[in-house]
Amino acid sequence: MRVVDGGRLTQQMFDIHEQAESFAEEERLRLGLPGEPPAEEPWGPPQSGQAG
Repeated sequence: MRVVDGGRLTQQMFDIHEQAESFAEEERLRLGLPGEPPAEEPWGPPQSGQAG
């Protein structure tokens, strides 16, 4: 996860997705950001435009 605060970049690595989500929420609150941005799960099923 990358956070830019006042022009300063910090990076935090997580092994557990829930920990990353929790950290992201804390940073959003700390920085006063409005709501949660859309996110895609990298391990989710592949997106396909074709009907099976």
